[in-house]
Amino acid sequence: MRKQILLLIIAFLSLYDAGAQPMEGSGEDIASLDPSIRYGRLANGFTYYIKAIPKSNSNLTLNLYVLAGNLQEDQHQLNIAHAVEHMAFKSSKNFPHGITNSKLQEKNMGRYDITGNTGTRMVQYAFNVPKDNPEILGKGLVWFKDIANGLLLKEDDINQVRGELREEFILMNGTASDDLFAEAKLRAALFPGVKPLDDFFIHNQKFKPESLRKFYKDWYRPEFMAISIVGNINNPDHLEKLIKRHFSSISTHKKSRELEDYDALYYDRPKQFKIVERGTDTVNQRFNESVAFQMVFRDSTILSQLRTLDGVKQLMKLRLLKDAVGLRIKEATNEYNASSASVINFFDQFDLPPAMAVTITTTNEIKLELQKIIEVLHQMQHYGLEKTEWEYLKKEQLLYLDKKNKEDKRYWIEGIARHYKYGEAFPSNKFEHLEKWLSGLSLDQFNKYIFEFLSKTPEDIGIIAPTGDKVLSHTESEIRSWIKEAYQKMPKIYKVPVIPERFMSPDETAKLRKKNYLVRDTKVPGAREVILNNGVRVVMKSYTPTPGSYADKIMIQGFNTYGASCFIEKDHYSTLLAPQIVKNSGVGTMDKFSLQRMLENTSLQVSPYIGYDETGISGRTSIGDLEKTLQLIYLYFTSPRMDTIAFEDWKRMERTNYHNPNSSSIISTDFYSAIRKATGDHVIKRGPLGSATRVLEGTKRFEGVEKTNLKVAYENYKKLFSRAADFTFLISGKFEVDSILPIVQKYLGNLPNNDNRDSCSSLRKVTDISTQGPFFEKILTPDYYSIKNHKYSLRFIQDINAENWREQIRIQALGGVLREKAWALRYEKGYGLYHIGAFGIFNKDMNRYEIGFNFNCTQDDLPLIQKEARQIIAEVKSGSITDKRFKNGLKRMHSIYKEEKAYKSRKMQERLYEHYRYSSPWQDPIEVEKYVQSLTIEDIVEVANKYCKQENLFEFVMINDD
Repeated sequence: MRKQILLLIIAFLSLYDAGAQPMEGSGEDIASLDPSIRYGRLANGFTYYIKAIPKSNSNLTLNLYVLAGNLQEDQHQLNIAHAVEHMAFKSSKNFPHGITNSKLQEKNMGRYDITGNTGTRMVQYAFNVPKDNPEILGKGLVWFKDIANGLLLKEDDINQVRGELREEFILMNGTASDDLFAEAKLRAALFPGVKPLDDFFIHNQKFKPESLRKFYKDWYRPEFMAISIVGNINNPDHLEKLIKRHFSSISTHKKSRELEDYDALYYDRPKQFKIVERGTDTVNQRFNESVAFQMVFRDSTILSQLRTLDGVKQLMKLRLLKDAVGLRIKEATNEYNASSASVINFFDQFDLPPAMAVTITTTNEIKLELQKIIEVLHQMQHYGLEKTEWEYLKKEQLLYLDKKNKEDKRYWIEGIARHYKYGEAFPSNKFEHLEKWLSGLSLDQFNKYIFEFLSKTPEDIGIIAPTGDKVLSHTESEIRSWIKEAYQKMPKIYKVPVIPERFMSPDETAKLRKKNYLVRDTKVPGAREVILNNGVRVVMKSYTPTPGSYADKIMIQGFNTYGASCFIEKDHYSTLLAPQIVKNSGVGTMDKFSLQRMLENTSLQVSPYIGYDETGISGRTSIGDLEKTLQLIYLYFTSPRMDTIAFEDWKRMERTNYHNPNSSSIISTDFYSAIRKATGDHVIKRGPLGSATRVLEGTKRFEGVEKTNLKVAYENYKKLFSRAADFTFLISGKFEVDSILPIVQKYLGNLPNNDNRDSCSSLRKVTDISTQGPFFEKILTPDYYSIKNHKYSLRFIQDINAENWREQIRIQALGGVLREKAWALRYEKGYGLYHIGAFGIFNKDMNRYEIGFNFNCTQDDLPLIQKEARQIIAEVKSGSITDKRFKNGLKRMHSIYKEEKAYKSRKMQERLYEHYRYSSPWQDPIEVEKYVQSLTIEDIVEVANKYCKQENLFEFVMINDD
């Protein structure tokens, strides 16, 4: 193998010495492909794409595409495609210990530079070649060849993968198994080739290794594979030779299976009707009585044309129609306590044949709700869209097309992947062509498309209903007669909803006078701090953010150090949940729906929040919408709208959200909440930027909903938001301070400063942990759900007297090293783990360091994982840290603490918040970066011995309450 890789390295290095060669295409699909892409197909059917991005500073990205997704599984092979993808990271011919254990991390490659992803139609593997290590390309090609025909598929590896797949499934789907299984069963009934998931856990445990090996042999063949190489390539000729030399020798099988055309099977089959009975666990049996009704409109024209731009345009029309129907249905259901409805395109969301589905979820009379939605569709078919609707849809789609950047590798990788998977046209200037076409597409032309598409009734109908529901007894003829009846009625003319032009009227804003202010000294360079007449402290930090997310936004954070703890305990839930009730009710004269319509035409986001010891409001906006943002903040302080109907609607939605989570987030939230309670930490949820990180979540939130009193919620909300002198506002971004100061004076300067808040202590006194380690606690699941694995956390907690930023960084670095050693349990020791967490943090609210691990594992593996976690700590304390582990553990920190990262929009706001909220010292980013670069293994060993002591040890396990 070494000789093989050495030859590849020598050949590849010549790419950077030779001059650029003109690119040529070959093969039958080249007419639909950008000529700047080198394309070819080897004699064995293996396809390749090479795309050089001129003058690119990017690294090379290799992708291997295999047309062996879930659709190719036989009935007894549920999730086997995904299992084979995981097997690609286990032992293979040239990597007997797995690609992740091949010392690539010593070559400046991270764990996420080598990835795999299984989809409905295709599996995609990615291998990123670092800019400073181009010779690594050789290993990437060797690995791809091993995936093609060199995976060893050993039984021990297969058994480890069983555990990984189980943990991944639980992590992604959490407690919502009944709904997930019902939805999968319905898709399986409507779409050929799709498998139901009911038996996932049983099959995952019991599938025979030979079944996996058979799938690999059947579908991992060169004629079903392609490679793409995109990035900084100076000479594609040599690269093409490497591909041919490497993949030409892969042989295909005689009497091979052919790919099934499931798209044709779907479009050729008769109309489908399927009712699925949703099984009920404890949660759903008690609370989830909703019925889901799905109408599917097929579009058989797209896939046959997708090799041309006309086909791509047809697909774009379907996407526009989906969005248009979604907007109309949203308006039709924009009322409190209404049924929910959504629209999806199965092609984009599930990689299934193009079809538009409208889904209604309701506890109301199904016939009435169904006919209400049919009326919306019939109305659109009869009258089409209004001009304002069309202009909005076009604008949004054109903005999406305009963001496609040909200098970005992702543009080419995505285009190539779609070209291989679907045969989708990918000509030069594809998105410029689409922009030009869409810009010229008239409302009349699109309305004609709507008329033709919606002239038919839905081909397929699916229903999901709980056990015992009367809907289960309905017949297909009954349901279709309801639809026919609704289509026979003359639809009403659509009235475009009135969108408010402003949050506050001119008369209201005229009454607000600019308030005077005093200038205060600040330790933040380039910031201006003022105290307005009403006592509000405002810090304005003007700077040019580092390019990235929200770089064009102004960030706003207002906070005080009072919260629900100001009130008696029985009112805590009402107080903590008050901001969510207000958001669902609206402000001023606008209910939630009017407010949403207004916000859709702006760039701003604003959210109030209340914690136990903090109340605040956070937002972001463009400079053009800054005054509107300050108006909305003013209204959240002064005019929260109280509405009993909206309150009942909020409670209904909270119940629904709790019982239908889309991941394991509720389980994790409950676990960590219980840990915080056991260790004396009262803070709801950690994080610096306000509402998204300081709200009550999980089962506590669900139980709190039933204990919330509307009157108390509003009384306490108003008390906490009525004393302006308690608040500090942080405003950061690119702006002129003198230009925004007048509107700051006008709106923040007029916030009420009443002294009607109940007496309570600001900034709760931090006390030591009452319980000393070693401490162990079993956390039982609540009555509402059960878990299929165990959650385990080991952590060391040490109170401190004073903040020390250097010590915080050393603690964080220790967490990084622990993370590296913990991941070795999966990749080196073979444990069936999927998500592994390790951390070293400074808890600013509790003034303490926390160091440890979080694992999800089976009951059988739990004692082994506990032992391994303690062993890792012992190894670190003894200095058993390799240079490789140390460097990889700190790699993420080296990125986080680069000087330019300190000037990213969210990071700057975080730094300001920590400085003013916790009195954290304002540090020079250059000094911090240098300190991070100076860390040594000795630093890690020292802090591990300093804090990882038995008296600081806390362990927690979450299990079912049987």
